[in-house]
Amino acid sequence: MAESAEQISQPQPKPEPQAKPKKVVTPAQFSDEMLRKYAIEFFGTFVLTLTVFISGDPFAIGAVLGALVYMGGPLSGAHYNPAVSAAVTLRGKMGPEMIFYMAVQTLAAFAACLTVFMLEGEFTGIIIAPGVGSAMGTLFKETLLTFVLCFVILNVATSKATEGNQYFGLAIGATLAAIAHIGMCFNPAIAIASAVVDLFQGAQAISSVWIFIVGPMMGGALAAFAYALINPSEVGA
Repeated sequence: MAESAEQISQPQPKPEPQAKPKKVVTPAQFSDEMLRKYAIEFFGTFVLTLTVFISGDPFAIGAVLGALVYMGGPLSGAHYNPAVSAAVTLRGKMGPEMIFYMAVQTLAAFAACLTVFMLEGEFTGIIIAPGVGSAMGTLFKETLLTFVLCFVILNVATSKATEGNQYFGLAIGATLAAIAHIGMCFNPAIAIASAVVDLFQGAQAISSVWIFIVGPMMGGALAAFAYALINPSEVGA
């Protein structure tokens, strides 16, 4: 009896916690998830492009982007811009699907430009014609201002320090509204779509479209590089 009492009084070892079963994602579920992401990216880029060409008001463009970011952020990341997708990929938050994001964004922008043309009977693109203004100056502005936009996005939407904040959409929309006053593009998808639809009308802006592709992509890459310098512990995290 004494031994039994001692055994009872001794602390019993705690059972080891059972490992939770790993969630298995089937190919069909993966496909459905990716399709939802692409649908959000298409819708968001389409609406943003429509706003750019129908309204043209920087505050309206910024407000629409902010709303679209809140709408699509939890689903696709709400990029709506190949330069943003490039920055997020270089930040380590995205993989090869970046290519599909960029393709969907460009198709959506093209569809929006065609919609504007059908609604208004004409289309005025945003790409400068050859020989108008300084190509290098425009390239610098595109790079710098896209850098600002992407750097803000990386800090408010991907950083651990700001994780869970509720102001990310306001910050991103306000940034775009501020830089849009300068009149640049900051979005290669919109630039390509605009130049192609302009070409249907006999315009020659297509020869200058490289500025509005290279500039924003450089800006996105520089934003990811700057983010990595400031937040080395978060690289790839």
